[in-house]
Amino acid sequence: MRVLERAGRVLFFLSTIALAFVLSAKFGAGSLWRGFEPAVAGPTQQKNAPYDLTRLEAVNETLKYVRKKYVDPDRIKPRQMLLSALNYIQRDVAQVIVHQEGNADEITVQVENEKKAFRVDNIQGPWDVAARLREVFAFLQKNLEGSDVDLRELEYAACNGMLHTLDPHSTFLSPEAYRDMNVTTSGAFGGLGIVISVRDQQLTVMRPMPGTPAQRAGLKRFDRIVKIDNESTLNMPLDDAVRRLRGEEGSPVTLWIVREGDGGWSEPKPFELTRETIKVTSVDSRQLDGGIGYVKLKNFQSSTLEETVAALNGFKQKGPIKGLVMDLRGNPGGLLDQSVKVADLFLSDGVIVKTVGASEGSEERKAVGPGTEPGYPIVVLVSGNSRERQRDRRRRAEEPGSRGHRRAADLRQGQRAARLPRRHSREGGAEADDRRVPDAERGLDPRGRHHARHRARPDDRRPLGDGSDGPEG
Repeated sequence: MRVLERAGRVLFFLSTIALAFVLSAKFGAGSLWRGFEPAVAGPTQQKNAPYDLTRLEAVNETLKYVRKKYVDPDRIKPRQMLLSALNYIQRDVAQVIVHQEGNADEITVQVENEKKAFRVDNIQGPWDVAARLREVFAFLQKNLEGSDVDLRELEYAACNGMLHTLDPHSTFLSPEAYRDMNVTTSGAFGGLGIVISVRDQQLTVMRPMPGTPAQRAGLKRFDRIVKIDNESTLNMPLDDAVRRLRGEEGSPVTLWIVREGDGGWSEPKPFELTRETIKVTSVDSRQLDGGIGYVKLKNFQSSTLEETVAALNGFKQKGPIKGLVMDLRGNPGGLLDQSVKVADLFLSDGVIVKTVGASEGSEERKAVGPGTEPGYPIVVLVSGNSRERQRDRRRRAEEPGSRGHRRAADLRQGQRAARLPRRHSREGGAEADDRRVPDAERGLDPRGRHHARHRARPDDRRPLGDGSDGPEG
């Protein structure tokens, strides 16, 4: 038995040595661990690799989403989607020119001095759009090599061009835009606490928010921000300025300020600030004469219902509410759930909103009786629906269709409120983070009509101010 046991140990030892030689020959001097190096290095190499337009990562996901979920398939026009995608590319990328003679069967794409023709007469379905875009992208990628063009942004522009042909509200959100939207609806962000706008082509402080780094540093209304850190704000888009002002809590930023008027200065003066968590309320309120309450809903974020209830309770502590003015002017929208809950405060029964999807069926959100406010009169103030504001809303990737208008329609058709409008213009106003937002579900009013096509008509028209400043930084 001992002889057999010793023989077994020797065989085990020899087999171990043989295995080591095999692994050494296969993986090199580092033995087995070198075999793991490609797996460890792979993601880093992938991340640093140049963006490959021809993979159509965002385009394919967008087309797949539209094909499966878009509520009105009759609106899907593949040829128009392709042409619109190319138009959005040439609009956003200065080096690219797209030319088509009338309704010709081909288009010419030009990058600097290079040109190439592509057929557009044989685009029958969404995947024909993808196939032709792959050809165009290959041409663009080759001829934009070495330029400062962000190829990801180029593909995102193409996606928004395709969605633009469906309806005014479907949009593609880049990862940055999606994060900005989440910040907007969360009610808190890391920043300085200033509301900014563009006045006379200059980035301007509209107001510092109370108790924020901007106010403590002494920034004032109409201060001109000429530089953020070392970056000039001349011709800087408003959204870009907002992103530069925001950041992680505790991080520093230097604003170079010019102040006009008495006590001002003409040479830029540095203000060093440290970002803090800025909490933004979505509801402003005050008591008017005669027991009338005034509530301004600036947007619909996660705390809007709670803030609205707090405002109403504050009025009640001073006596019964005799009437309410609900100001929705300049409200860009936000969270559907919050807007429905606010409407439910004033409606005791009936449908508030109905959504109809291509594959999800329909869903009704109904008012419930408990917790409904007493039947005091309500006047709702809304902005005019100008085309300029529609374009601004699309560009800023905010919630489509202005939920302020939708809630006004719900309250009016529930015989709960009168509605006063005012036309105004607002100044300055794939990856898991990519978000495609086609109008997969159609919003219907309490009568089952599409919100975008059937807005509630006003009971009266009065000249009113707009009270809109701009985004917070």
